[in-house]
Amino acid sequence: MKPSYRPKQAPRPAGAQTLPHPTEGTTMRYAAGFSCLGSGCPDNCCHDWSVPIDRQTLERLRKAAAQRKLSLAPIKNRKKSERSDRDFARILMLPDGLCPFLDADKLCRIHKSCGEQYLSDTCRTYPRQYLLLGSTLEMSMTLSCPEVAHRCLLDERGTELVALDLASLPSNFPVHYALEERAATSYQRQVDAVRQVFLQ
Repeated sequence: MKPSYRPKQAPRPAGAQTLPHPTEGTTMRYAAGFSCLGSGCPDNCCHDWSVPIDRQTLERLRKAAAQRKLSLAPIKNRKKSERSDRDFARILMLPDGLCPFLDADKLCRIHKSCGEQYLSDTCRTYPRQYLLLGSTLEMSMTLSCPEVAHRCLLDERGTELVALDLASLPSNFPVHYALEERAATSYQRQVDAVRQVFLQ
């Protein structure tokens, strides 16, 4: 099944409505083999975040949480003057900065009780980042994750380019940046060529 996209902060040319489905994908070896360490991580990532939740995800989560008797009290709707469908509510962190949905093992109670599909985009995709260049989808990862930093910086082959299995991706994920094949500016038209030089 082809992924459907909810672009996040992706520059869009005038008149564009949807992002194209990718025909190929690429990533680096360190990212292709990444797996979250969960409670074994030396620095849990679920703290000091500002986590937005879109309206559609929140509505589905409320129904699932009610069936499982999971309290969503730490999730607060944004003020009407500030909210949008994409940034409809926020998870309020505890005074110590930790996420209120962490259990005693530092695992997510939403993920454990309801499933990954009920997580916000931030929680569901971190540390992954998606870039769409024309019809090519690229996946990178942020080095703020200890396991990503370990795999990227300490593996001699970690930055080798490898194919990204598009079928393994979730059916709905945010594209952090998109660049059309028919780029509007001279900079955009050359960006792929310049990037390839640095990636070789």
